[in-house]
Amino acid sequence: MMKRIRIFALVLCLVFVFGLISGCSKDEYADPEGRFLKPKKLSAKLEQQIEEDFAKCFEDPYTILSADNIQNFYFGTHNGAVALLILPVDNDEEGNQSTQYIAEYPYEVNVIGAAIYLYKDGTFTEGNKAYESGMITNQDAEAITWLYNNPSAWH
Repeated sequence: MMKRIRIFALVLCLVFVFGLISGCSKDEYADPEGRFLKPKKLSAKLEQQIEEDFAKCFEDPYTILSADNIQNFYFGTHNGAVALLILPVDNDEEGNQSTQYIAEYPYEVNVIGAAIYLYKDGTFTEGNKAYESGMITNQDAEAITWLYNNPSAWH
């Protein structure tokens, strides 16, 4: 009887460990080679909702985002939150390049006031604040900043 219990416990431990290993090796944002995937296109309905909520949350002349350009500034949906780069209206005016972070992951912006925000449930939260509040995970932060920094490498 003890031998069966030990065997059962060993098998249970092996199943648990295998589950952890296989779960950790699969990244929902990456292909089997570890390359991040191009985000799927947002639906027209969600684009319209983002545009409407954006107009309520941000006032001109500070920022601009419309259904016409949302896809160009979209860096995936992570934990139910849509990652978007939000730019000032005067986005032709370049400032000093600055490094910003989401978790410990850096991304560079060349326009003063530009930042990655996460849109969820009608609100926009700056990227690092979204991470600190638990809206997105460390893995989400890594994916967002990688997608932002490497658009030509998307698969």
